[in-house]
Amino acid sequence: MALQGYNAKLTECNICHTTLTATPNGGPHGTHLLGQQAWVNQHAQYAEDGRYTVCAYCHGSDYRGTPLSVTKVQRNFTGDDGQPIVLPAGYAVGCYDCHNGPTGG
Repeated sequence: MALQGYNAKLTECNICHTTLTATPNGGPHGTHLLGQQAWVNQHAQYAEDGRYTVCAYCHGSDYRGTPLSVTKVQRNFTGDDGQPIVLPAGYAVGCYDCHNGPTGG
């Protein structure tokens, strides 16, 4: 609670890691970063050139989320259209939550 502001195993990367790279699976512990600036705004290039298939490990073969993509706390994002996207604690995050699947098409 004292480190990240909520009770759960550590999921906020910046608690331990001071420099991080925005990649789909090259971040700490083989995952991507969390948050709007750290990942949401950075991940389009992986979908655009077909590298989204690595996302299936955590987000599922249907890209609709799995227990590995569950949020520990509510996450708030801004969509490409400027509209808020609110994902509640315990929600399995997938590509369809913000756009039409892994390729956005």
